[in-house]
Amino acid sequence: MGDHSDHSDHSHDHGSAIDLTGLSVRPEVSLVAEPDGSGGIMLDIEVHGLELVSADAGADHQPGEGHVHVMVDGSSVAMITETS
Repeated sequence: MGDHSDHSDHSHDHGSAIDLTGLSVRPEVSLVAEPDGSGGIMLDIEVHGLELVSADAGADHQPGEGHVHVMVDGSSVAMITETS
């Protein structure tokens, strides 16, 4: 669900920027990246004021909803809706 195994096409339309002035809580995101012990990296993402939803949901973007694009060296490697 959260990890899209096909990372090659993240061309879904993000539309225009969403005005956050009407939100009672502004979204905040923090990230910690640590080696996972087997040559990979474990991401621990903290999200406040934002519900992580799949880009495949088919619905238009709504204020307070989103997903995480993981980029490595300028290339998209994952689009996730989970916090680790």
